[in-house]
Amino acid sequence: MGRYCCFLAALLLQMVLLNAGLCSCQASTVEQSQPQHRENHRRVANTFEGFVEEPVFQGKAYVYEVGRNNPYSVVLIHGVGSGSARDWEKVIHILARQYHVIVFDLPGFGRSDKKNALYSPANYAAFVKWVVEKRVEGPFTLVGHSMGGAIALHFASIYPRDLQHLILIDVAGVLHRTVLSELSRKIKENIPFGELLLKPLDIVDKYAKIVMEAIEYQGLPGDLDSTLSSARLRLRVLKGNPNIIAGLAVANEDFSRRVEYIGQPVTIIWGAKDTVAPIRTGKALVARLPNARLIEMKGLSHSPMLEDPQRFNKLFMQNILAPTDRSVPLKIVGSKCVGRFEQKSNLTITGAYDRLEINNCHNIKLEKVTARSLLITKSKANIENSWVAGSKVALTSADSWITLTAVSLEGEVAIVAERSHLDLAGVVLKSKEIMVKSKEDSTLVFSVSKAVTGGKTQYLHGIHKLTSIEGDS
Repeated sequence: MGRYCCFLAALLLQMVLLNAGLCSCQASTVEQSQPQHRENHRRVANTFEGFVEEPVFQGKAYVYEVGRNNPYSVVLIHGVGSGSARDWEKVIHILARQYHVIVFDLPGFGRSDKKNALYSPANYAAFVKWVVEKRVEGPFTLVGHSMGGAIALHFASIYPRDLQHLILIDVAGVLHRTVLSELSRKIKENIPFGELLLKPLDIVDKYAKIVMEAIEYQGLPGDLDSTLSSARLRLRVLKGNPNIIAGLAVANEDFSRRVEYIGQPVTIIWGAKDTVAPIRTGKALVARLPNARLIEMKGLSHSPMLEDPQRFNKLFMQNILAPTDRSVPLKIVGSKCVGRFEQKSNLTITGAYDRLEINNCHNIKLEKVTARSLLITKSKANIENSWVAGSKVALTSADSWITLTAVSLEGEVAIVAERSHLDLAGVVLKSKEIMVKSKEDSTLVFSVSKAVTGGKTQYLHGIHKLTSIEGDS
């Protein structure tokens, strides 16, 4: 229970910062320009704004359409936070010059009804499907930001009809929730107390109170599924708060299998300085999606459309209809070179090797590396966009902490781990016999990954604790 509570506290802290950040961006520009809320519909020739009765959560949802006479539609899904559809304010009317634009406040957010409901990606995807069926004719582009990106991913994996293009912006979730929890802890450690005081205190106080009450509740179940699926526990533990329910449901989602169902071109846009949803998430998605590319926006954080609207809109308009070429795959180059690195720090390694050995090193980065085998001992390493294949064991790790993103490991045995911690996202393991062997206790945390062992495919999203002489096939 303690571990679950710590995860809950860490994730809710991350949501506090996200809410606070969005509020800061919007305070001076958005609130003044929005129309007053009203319960009736307003129709003009090319615009619709009003409340509709929706069947998924059985409540009223706010919907806004503009450019209705344009033939091609763009549907925008907002993320968690107080802005809701307002997050797209600087985008909507630029888009409407050429496209039919549909935005809404997701049920549980903004002007839409709020209930103690299961605000999960699956239920939200069903809501988006209902909106699309009612208001879109023909092909369309679906755009999701933050939590909305996770919803868009879920939608695309099960409702592909007429979806021509998927655009994802700083997607929340995707990585396993223990990885998100660790990220939140680091965010907390690296934000000076003075900066926290600059955040909207009413939001911080509200969510801090929920966190403390959830931790103090002794009846808290041992798994997140139980809390989310029970109306009683959602109300008692999470106070029935839609922000918290939706955020936890996204963190609990497993996309490892779903990404392979998305055949449409996908453009992923990411603020390079995002600490809420790390760009590592985008790199992992590109590695696993069949047809995707990643565009980094230097200097921007989690909400690029709010932070630099002019720059974002230019990039966005260039990519609404543009076919996306998949990121260029790593070119495999044979080599007889043996690389040995000992007692090095803050070093980046690239290139082709027959065998690569890293010993007693700290903060070593391997990027665009190809090798037949990789041995890492007593080191902390980060491996990205690399391919290791051709020998009996692809990766051997001893007494090390290794983060792997968008990596392929192929061998008779993909990994041999000894007293190590491996964090793997967007990783593909291919082995003839056994996926992983452990000589002594090791932990592997998988996010949106997969393994093919002897022709059998497994989708990996979770924690694998391996004990002495244990193999995972």
